[in-house]
Amino acid sequence: MFLLLSCGSALAEVLTEFHSDMQLLPSRAVNVYERFKVDFRKDRQRNQVIRYIKTRYHRGAKIHDVEVKINKILMDANPGTYSMVKKTGDELQIHIGNREQALTKVHEFEIEYEVYRAVNFIKSKPELFIDVTGDQWPFDLRNVTCDLTLPRGVKPASVKAFSYVGAPGNYSHEPSVTKGDKLRFSARAIRSGKGLAVLADLPPGSVILPSVTQDVIWRLQSGAQIFVLPLGTLLTLTVFWWITARPAKTESSRGDAELNSIDSWRPPEYLTPCEVGTLIDESCDLSDIGATVVDLAARGFLKIRILPYNGLLYLCDRDYELTLIRPLTDRELKPHEKMMLTFMFGLSGTTYISGLRGRFIEYLPLIKTRVYKSLLSGGYFTRDPNTDRRNFVSVGALVLTLGLCLMAASTSHAAGLSTACGIIFSGIIIIIASAAMPRLGAPGTRALKQIVNFRNFLAHGDKERVEAIVRKDPQDFFRYLSYAIVLGVADRFAAVAKDVVREYPEWFEVDESIRRGRFSSVQFVKELGDALTIINRAMTEKHLPGSSVKRMGAADFAKSNFKR
Repeated sequence: MFLLLSCGSALAEVLTEFHSDMQLLPSRAVNVYERFKVDFRKDRQRNQVIRYIKTRYHRGAKIHDVEVKINKILMDANPGTYSMVKKTGDELQIHIGNREQALTKVHEFEIEYEVYRAVNFIKSKPELFIDVTGDQWPFDLRNVTCDLTLPRGVKPASVKAFSYVGAPGNYSHEPSVTKGDKLRFSARAIRSGKGLAVLADLPPGSVILPSVTQDVIWRLQSGAQIFVLPLGTLLTLTVFWWITARPAKTESSRGDAELNSIDSWRPPEYLTPCEVGTLIDESCDLSDIGATVVDLAARGFLKIRILPYNGLLYLCDRDYELTLIRPLTDRELKPHEKMMLTFMFGLSGTTYISGLRGRFIEYLPLIKTRVYKSLLSGGYFTRDPNTDRRNFVSVGALVLTLGLCLMAASTSHAAGLSTACGIIFSGIIIIIASAAMPRLGAPGTRALKQIVNFRNFLAHGDKERVEAIVRKDPQDFFRYLSYAIVLGVADRFAAVAKDVVREYPEWFEVDESIRRGRFSSVQFVKELGDALTIINRAMTEKHLPGSSVKRMGAADFAKSNFKR
């Protein structure tokens, strides 16, 4: 179907000649080459022709969808002419012409395209019904012809064919004529708003009858991909998760019995706070690594001292002195803890957060890798969660990119945009699903239950019971504070313990010049939070221009040893 854009009436203009060559293939596809000439008036400022090609046909109560692929568009044999193809409703629009140049006199247009699934089956009998010109011309069509080439072996005499002229619902029809091995359809003086369509009842076996599976696949491909592809992706990922990523079941054993004991509120003490934070969200984050400093101090490896600072350390007038108390060779240290202390202190026994700025960020990936390896070796994860997520994100990003590329290239495909959108949504689903794919082993499942119990106990547990536990052994507050920090429940833990814990621990000291009144567990947690914020920023700051790295020479040496 054609529509010419105009500033006024187009009835004075005329399509002088329209010819279409159609070749029907056994696969039910039709190759179409059409050529038409339009005589434009010189006094009309018209600059585009819009060709409408049907992609949906209504045959009685049945709807028949086809797919159209545009192969070539020419105006006056010029392939460089501006053209645009887009899908609108049940039709494909082809805009031809230069928006900045008026069309005058006679111009010739050529379009080559393919129509897939063009043959419909009525009670298993093949029928070709195809719109040749359309019925949206705003001016008269003077001379229209259409030649239909049948599949090899099909004789024109065995085909009952008609041409329909007029508007939908008000057609008049004429029988076709045979021209050699082709069927010819023709019409003259078609009025505006009317067009030519052809119908050919084909003999059985002339085209391939689609199987039920092929028909279902086609219907899914004809526009439902935007829903089917994401749903299929989601189903596939669900099955994959159920088989390979579902948390392993724990046997009814001593480990489960311990979760129901009176001390089930405690975190798993065989895991460090950094490992606990990694296990609960399957990601080793900077906050988990920072909490390691507090945990090492609580276990007697470090002493933290807050000092006044002459400059500004991230808008703070304080610095933090860390003193190593126990040796790096202590067997109680886990690999990631030993690595962290080595990078922080090198061969020195004292370090300052202000001195770590710009010198630690390159070591963070090594520490995270050690944490993941430790959890893998203990059976808490069955696969490296970091690698799992990265692989799924990479696949999702690749699928998303393919969808975007297909969308850019699918303007000449009726179902292309739907397919592209379905692929894009599938890529997004894969990326989102990456967070659920790391799999916990049986020890990890058991430990996760205990971690959740601990977090819920501190966050929502009875205040009197929490206070009674801390009162029984005040050191439990400091012992488990780093776990509460990584789980986000430190503030409530401190508030509940404020009447029990009344002084700083031995491993934490605040310079007298900046100490604020009496000790408060709430204020202490706030001070630790400020310290961890500064420590985390120092760890992630990039190398400072012109700064010396001599103090980290021992750490660099240690890094090379750890890599081995």
